Amino acid sequence: MKKKKIDSEKILIMDSSALISYFDPFTLDNQQWIVPSVKNEIYDRTNKMRLEIALSIGKVKCKEPSKKYIDYVTKIAEKTGDATVLSETDIKLLALSKEFSTEKKNIAIVTDDYAIQNVAEVLNIIFIPATQHGIKLRYDWEKYCPGCLKSFGQNRVDECLICGTKLKRRVKRNHALRK
Repeated sequence: MKKKKIDSEKILIMDSSALISYFDPFTLDNQQWIVPSVKNEIYDRTNKMRLEIALSIGKVKCKEPSKKYIDYVTKIAEKTGDATVLSETDIKLLALSKEFSTEKKNIAIVTDDYAIQNVAEVLNIIFIPATQHGIKLRYDWEKYCPGCLKSFGQNRVDECLICGTKLKRRVKRNHALRK
């Protein structure tokens, strides 16, 4: 993979999608961070070994975000409708990014996950796609019943309370990205 041109002062929060897509931590001069559960999302031997070496020599650092930021990010994800598709690891990556950004650190989250990018946009956190193009608009999502067309907002129910049909997600509204 070509070396990405990223401001070397920027602290990178690495999602597993970045590490899986061969966003090589050894080719960057930046500080790089993960949350502990990212290690559990790397299954292939090469990337797992690369991450373990990077962690052991301090090229990548590992930190659990504080509960305060996890709770904050969870509320934002619920408002955008992304909470149902974000994993606990995703929430923690966003929380760590928010925690660092409130400490006035120059940070970006490296991910190809569109839901993470969507919430990062709301949190005013810069995101860098690893291999994809990244989102073009930010979306607010809602759940709805394809059977009776009832909307359920961002409720955590999976079946329609009226007819019992499995709920789906749809865009409630979209927003331009910040410049």
